[in-house]
Amino acid sequence: MDVLSSFLFSVHLSSEIYLSVEMSAPWGVSFPDQPDCALFYAVSRGSCYIQVEGERHAVPLAGGDIVMLPCGSPHKMTDQPDRATTPVETVRASGTFDKSGVFHSGGGGPRTHMMVGRFRFVNHSAIPLLTSMPNLIRLRDGIDHKTTGLAATLQMLASETTSSLPGKEILMDRLADVLFVQILRANVKQEEEEGRDLGSRAGLMQALMDPELARALSLMHTKPEHPWSVAELAERVGMSRTAFALRFKSKAGVGPLEHLTQWRIQRACELLRESRKTLNEVAWRVGYESGAAFSRAFRREVGVSPGQFRRQAANSAAD
Repeated sequence: MDVLSSFLFSVHLSSEIYLSVEMSAPWGVSFPDQPDCALFYAVSRGSCYIQVEGERHAVPLAGGDIVMLPCGSPHKMTDQPDRATTPVETVRASGTFDKSGVFHSGGGGPRTHMMVGRFRFVNHSAIPLLTSMPNLIRLRDGIDHKTTGLAATLQMLASETTSSLPGKEILMDRLADVLFVQILRANVKQEEEEGRDLGSRAGLMQALMDPELARALSLMHTKPEHPWSVAELAERVGMSRTAFALRFKSKAGVGPLEHLTQWRIQRACELLRESRKTLNEVAWRVGYESGAAFSRAFRREVGVSPGQFRRQAANSAAD
């Protein structure tokens, strides 16, 4: 399993909301901060604007455009850049659904049709991946034709939002996994085509674009129980220790062993959530010689003890 696949598998990406929405001018909607979520909008017809809190200008969108907010940042969407907005909860309460399940709201003027979705990351260790991306990813009309399956996935999701057939929820969850990876791929492709790189945004995505660092990440992700050292990782990817450590820190935003610790704790969260292994067994599986050392590292990274995390995960699953 490649590094990005293993990372996404362990953070437990799931879909929460998918709606086909038709907004008629004039309209404006404000959205609060939604941590641990990535939001996306796919505009199929019409046009609108999106503005992330803290940004000076609104970004225009047209039919065929896709945007994703990897960190669920506060934002607003409007039919015109200077339009006043209404909180999303108020809009939800006042809008209506038609017989096919499409949500309608607005003043009755020119219409904009879009699909709205939200991915939730159950495991907080998704943060290193998300913070390596911009607050807003915009994929221009036509990029979907260059990214294998993206248009087809969006079409299937749009169809399932109004479906009443059995198995809808599980199918949409699986499509969410696919769509998220496809958007990341499309963003990288678009960055390359426009002559930009990820150099200004240290994080996991940038490190994955570097061949030597990607190999080092694969080694750590494949065998987290191995007692990796910076020197051994550097040797395994054909670099000097100093050059490897500096490049990793520059591109990933953290040192190699700091990332290894983050990955070990992430894998531990998965084992605690999905298995009945003892704490000592989990500790050994992720590279700690004792349960005590593992518990200290776990509490430092997660904020609670492994036992507390397991109980909270069990309660959440029951809910």
